[in-house]
Amino acid sequence: MMKQNQGVVPLFKERSASIKYHNLHNALKNTPTALQTLEQLHQDFKDKLIDLEVYYDALEEMSAQYLKH
Repeated sequence: MMKQNQGVVPLFKERSASIKYHNLHNALKNTPTALQTLEQLHQDFKDKLIDLEVYYDALEEMSAQYLKH
């Protein structure tokens, strides 16, 4: 049973990171410097220069900074 669930958390986190990226991308359209930082972060993740944990944490920080709820 445990083996079946091992891939669930990373998939959930990857999907959550994707949603955060798109939300930030839409919110930062009028903030070129922050948008450039977001794009570089996204590219680093796609190029496997950073792992999912680092990418997710960085998106969380950017969300806290730029998405005031």
